[in-house]
Amino acid sequence: MGDWESLPMELLAHLYSYLSRRDRLSCSLVCSSWRDGLDHVMLWKTMIVHIDTDLMEPSTVLLLRDYCKHIKNLEFGWAVPHRNHKWTPAKYKELTKRAVRFFLILYDNFTQITCLRIFNWFDFISFQKVTYHLSRFLKNQVNLKKIIFDNISMHSANYMKLLTSCLGSRSSIINLDIRSCYYCQSSFDSIYFRSCIEQLSYLKTFKLDYFILSCQLIDSILTSRNRYLENLEIILKETSWNDHIIDDEQWCLLCSACPNLKVTLIIRNVYHYGELRLYLKQSIPIVSLSLVLPRVLDKGGRCNFRKTLNLLVTNYHRTLETMDLHIKNEAEILDDILLMTIRRCSKLKSLVFNGYLENPNVLRNMFNDITYFCMVPNGHAEKHLIFNKIVDEEVNDMKHKRVQLTMLKRNHSIICSLLVLN
Repeated sequence: MGDWESLPMELLAHLYSYLSRRDRLSCSLVCSSWRDGLDHVMLWKTMIVHIDTDLMEPSTVLLLRDYCKHIKNLEFGWAVPHRNHKWTPAKYKELTKRAVRFFLILYDNFTQITCLRIFNWFDFISFQKVTYHLSRFLKNQVNLKKIIFDNISMHSANYMKLLTSCLGSRSSIINLDIRSCYYCQSSFDSIYFRSCIEQLSYLKTFKLDYFILSCQLIDSILTSRNRYLENLEIILKETSWNDHIIDDEQWCLLCSACPNLKVTLIIRNVYHYGELRLYLKQSIPIVSLSLVLPRVLDKGGRCNFRKTLNLLVTNYHRTLETMDLHIKNEAEILDDILLMTIRRCSKLKSLVFNGYLENPNVLRNMFNDITYFCMVPNGHAEKHLIFNKIVDEEVNDMKHKRVQLTMLKRNHSIICSLLVLN
């Protein structure tokens, strides 16, 4: 045992990083050296707690008492984002007690974190106590930098209670992420929510759904006199269609107030040109675009989608740097659109296309200097070939195949890879 007892603390900590909390607790009971090895910031800097699994294990709370001083990134939520009807009310009551105890330990030890993520949250009556103690813990924070509310389903009053509790760190919060919080929609249209945003004057990164931004939030950002906002990530879904449209004037005011602003737009399962064109204002400084199509499109939908892609390239060819297209149906052939994107988008650094190529040969004809790797995962390991050496028969074999095409620009050279998926 002498050799084991003399292991460096850094090595012990590295070994512990592969163990569950329950196994770490068991190791701490072996000897004082092994217990001391647990007292390393690397092991506890990020703590992810699933209410319905981790809190049922006593080791979570037992270890928290000794090592909560190291926690900087806290993630707290449900592993399964809906109520388990097989569980009895008594089990939910016990979970509530353990969650309350968890935040009481953090509060009593004046634990200070820099990043908070609340995820897959849903409310029930007895769980209101947890929201109270969580907000009480957040009021103690003085150096929060990043806040993430992901897939939250709670009463609007509780949601606002959590958000306002974070405002003690208003001068240090630089990253705010509010997405997939549809149950709390009434919160975002309230004056209290806008007032919270107005107080975040140093925000640099803001990620949210379009329907939240459309709730007069640009006015709140302007009122806050924020000049530091650099990254705005917007998700546009089908659920956004009944919301307000942000006009060109508001976008221009925002760009004027935040001169370094870059917008990332993520469009999911929406392709109707007639509606989408209302949202894609030319004044939006979009540098990154991700578009995911549904699996089934009718003929009219296909035509509309092609017009939508043309609109995107026409409006944002001066600013686009990255583009990610996921086409899940085989009826969409977009060779010409891809070529137009590569030709017109002068700042384009990365293009990822997951869909069907009618004629891969057109890419070779356009870029004679491309290094092009072709990988066919159907037992043909020998087809790891350089594009310029691929013979015409092999190129023809790729027709009507589902592929993942990746194009990267590095130091004035263009590198492409092609993964044949079927």
